[in-house]
Amino acid sequence: MPASSNIPDFLVFQLYGNLASWGDIAVGEYRPAQTYPSKSAITGLLAAALGIRREEDAIHIDLNNHYGVAVCIQMEGELMRDYHTTQVPAGNKGWYSRKDELCFAPLELKTILSQRDYRMEAYYQVAVWIKDHANAPYSLEALAAALKKPVFTTYLGRKSCPPCLPCNPQILKELPLKQACESYPLADDFKYLGRSSKGIIKWYWEEGLNKEQSGLEPTMSYTHRDQISSRRRWQFANRKVFYFSEPKQNNNSQNNNKGVHHVL
Repeated sequence: MPASSNIPDFLVFQLYGNLASWGDIAVGEYRPAQTYPSKSAITGLLAAALGIRREEDAIHIDLNNHYGVAVCIQMEGELMRDYHTTQVPAGNKGWYSRKDELCFAPLELKTILSQRDYRMEAYYQVAVWIKDHANAPYSLEALAAALKKPVFTTYLGRKSCPPCLPCNPQILKELPLKQACESYPLADDFKYLGRSSKGIIKWYWEEGLNKEQSGLEPTMSYTHRDQISSRRRWQFANRKVFYFSEPKQNNNSQNNNKGVHHVL
């Protein structure tokens, strides 16, 4: 496809782990997980890499509002459901550590029961683009540098789910979203995990890209409640998400990077 000034640059990076847990709306004891990372999860991961703390609400909202996010699911992984028990003291007494709350009031402990979902052996490509260059607080180059050397530890939804591969951020220019992800240099580790195996590749992306910019024709759209309204209060709003899927190709088309402009 010829270069076009209408096509934004994309920061593409990978997320893979033995376990991942992308939280969905949770009510009561059951804590479900999405099959792919939400925008709030990606925003939180970028914020951690940049060294932004949770209480810095304004910067979280800027990251949410001024950048677009798309996810390509290469491997959806398998569902694992954990029957989870947690001991906590009754009431909120402001203990300084987990050891304190368990040791200083042993007769006041209560048990919380829950079921929590995880994805095992899932592999994603995440694409980020700038929606508002005038107000975006960070360049794609700054985000890529932070992912290479994060200030705070990054994880895949929960702290018990660390990444098992480096994010390997790449900035791809003059390519629509689909072709940018297809041109991303896949890790040898992922090829070993089954890159050429049969299956479906799924794409999810938000509003802001036309057909020329995405290279995709959506087959479905829906609302997803993962747009940050307040990080401090854990409040989220709806956003529109587009979906497309296609069978995996058993060839090396995604590793053919001729003519692709990479910025490492």
